Amino acid sequence: MDTTELLPQLCERLEQLVEANLTTDEIVDCLHQEGFRPPKRRQTFTREIVQTLIRHLGLRPRPLPKAREPLSEHEWWLPELAVTLGMPTVTLYNWVRRGWVKARQQPTSPKHWIIWADEIELERLRTHRQRPVGDILRQRWKGKVPTIAIPPE
Repeated sequence: MDTTELLPQLCERLEQLVEANLTTDEIVDCLHQEGFRPPKRRQTFTREIVQTLIRHLGLRPRPLPKAREPLSEHEWWLPELAVTLGMPTVTLYNWVRRGWVKARQQPTSPKHWIIWADEIELERLRTHRQRPVGDILRQRWKGKVPTIAIPPE
C-alpha cells in the first residue's frame, strides 16, 4: 500500500496512542509492531520523527516555558541582547564562552545565560560587531590583546 494512503491511518493511530498516555518510546514500538512506516523513505520510526508528527498534528500541547528570574538593572537574557545587537545568538554565546562579555548563568535549570550590559557596554559590543571579520586575528598577529577581550569594568 502506498505511504500516502496510510497517512490518515497513521495520524488516527497516533492520536489514539497519545490519548492513551503512552510515552514516545512506547508509541514508536506500537507503530513498528503494527507495521507502520515513516512517510519519508525510512524503514523505522525514531523518537524525533514521532515527536515531530505529534507536534505537527497538535496532539500534545507545548509545555509552558519556565518562569525566568527577574533581572537586575542592565541585565539581559542572551537571546534578547542578541536581537538588540542585531547578531546571531550563537555568536553572542561564543563571546560569553570566550569571556568577552560579563555574564552569569542561572543557577537552576534551564540555566539560561544572563548578560550585563549598560549603555556603554552596548556601544562597545555594537562597535565590535561592526569590525571586519579578521580584525581580532590581525590584532593578535601584531602582538596586541584584541579590544573585545578587554573586559568591561
